Amino acid sequence: VFKAVQDDGYGQYDNLITAMAPALGKDGLDRLKTLFVQWSKEPKDKPSEDKREIIGWGSAGTLYEDEIYGTQRDLTVRIALQ
Repeated sequence: VFKAVQDDGYGQYDNLITAMAPALGKDGLDRLKTLFVQWSKEPKDKPSEDKREIIGWGSAGTLYEDEIYGTQRDLTVRIALQ
């Protein structure tokens, strides 16, 4: 369940935790929570300045691929924990 939600690039597993909650039980849900909290605390890979990929521009300036991935991970963790 953790790996599926972690790699849920197209939203196909948006409801997986809810669907699996009865089978996981309290212990399984606690373990899943622990995995997501650990993942959220892992350092984010940040490439050197010359290796950073620009993927767009916004009102706050340049958008880099590594920043967007971090935002996506943070969002995935927040949704999973809810």
